[in-house]
Amino acid sequence: MLTALANDPRHRDITLMAHSMGCWLTMEALRELRLTGQGRVLDRLGAVILAAPDIDLDVFRAQAQVVGRLEPPITVLASPDDRALEISTRLGGGRDRVGGLDVRDPRIQELASAYGVQLIDISNMAATDSLNHDRFIGAATALRNTLSPKKSANPIRKAGAYVLDAVAAVLETPGRIGRAAADRVQ
Repeated sequence: MLTALANDPRHRDITLMAHSMGCWLTMEALRELRLTGQGRVLDRLGAVILAAPDIDLDVFRAQAQVVGRLEPPITVLASPDDRALEISTRLGGGRDRVGGLDVRDPRIQELASAYGVQLIDISNMAATDSLNHDRFIGAATALRNTLSPKKSANPIRKAGAYVLDAVAAVLETPGRIGRAAADRVQ
């Protein structure tokens, strides 16, 4: 389907969004496109958004390495207190899920930059379910301009780790949040 959309000149930028276990399938499709020499299809993607991806971190690393850097980068919406992903982590032998990563961890920040991924912590968004697994719904609205297609003038479309400020609907780097909190204490 992606190939057909990419070959149709009526479609400029294609936005691909997946949630939870669908993110694994999406990454596999992107990986397969790269492995079969169809990078042109990947070039037509205006945005790839993975919401609460239920993907083992090591599997994601392997997938991202094959897919390579995309422009704009793949966006991962994560929440360390996502209970559905906590259950998946336990069932998966304690292996971290990408959607549950903590963007404040310097190792995770390095990983996001190294693989050309934009990792956004959406924990500040309200959840409507008791598992905190649906925060992406509110985040999508708050991030509408930030996650707009690559031809926009949005300057935030770069790889790295960010935290969504739910009130202002802006992205901040984890270090900037820490400095702002320290400034308020003094």
